[in-house]
Amino acid sequence: MSRRLRPDSSFRRAFARMHVVRLEDRLAPAVATWDGGGTDNNWTTAANWVGDVAPNPQDDLVFSAGAARLTNNNDFVAGTVFDRIDLRGPDYRIGGNDLVLINGITAQSPSPVAPANFPQLFVGLTTGGFSFKLSGDANLGVVLNGPLTLTVSSPKISGRFTISGVVSGNYDLTVDSLTADVVLTANNTNRSAAVIAGSLRIDGSMSPNASDFRHRAAALFPLCA
Repeated sequence: MSRRLRPDSSFRRAFARMHVVRLEDRLAPAVATWDGGGTDNNWTTAANWVGDVAPNPQDDLVFSAGAARLTNNNDFVAGTVFDRIDLRGPDYRIGGNDLVLINGITAQSPSPVAPANFPQLFVGLTTGGFSFKLSGDANLGVVLNGPLTLTVSSPKISGRFTISGVVSGNYDLTVDSLTADVVLTANNTNRSAAVIAGSLRIDGSMSPNASDFRHRAAALFPLCA
């Protein structure tokens, strides 16, 4: 005769206490790709983006090669937060209202781009997350003409960036790649920077190469005129 086992009473009590808890939503940022198909240069114009859908705050913004209206305008409310700006083509000139970036700026191109054709940003940028960084490949550099405010952490730089706008905030830039080539103009000769790998030029003068500092984790030094 078969015998049915009864669950232990302690198990029944524990099972009775189990319940489902709804976790917070964790959605990856949406991606909005510029195509410049609208009748003006504004970011809020839906027709300027692939699929005729304007980006929402915290989206990734991609600026590809071959798009129209390379000179365009951020007409979102000043201080709007986006995830990152991804530059993939030359000759962009981006102006308008200041914005906040969570993950910073990336730049990439399948072929070398002359410095005169590097994308240029004339908007003010504020760091909006600990993961903010300036990264890129050797083919496409970026010129930052607007102010850069470091409010969260010390952003790492691993691409070719010329920083002409004034850098402010309580943190320092960190040059952190063997392929990094960073230029700070005279606006920032009173800033400090950490060089772990790569090169840093201050107003046209080359800083000590990172190989000189391999016996340390990083080198922190003042940028003097």
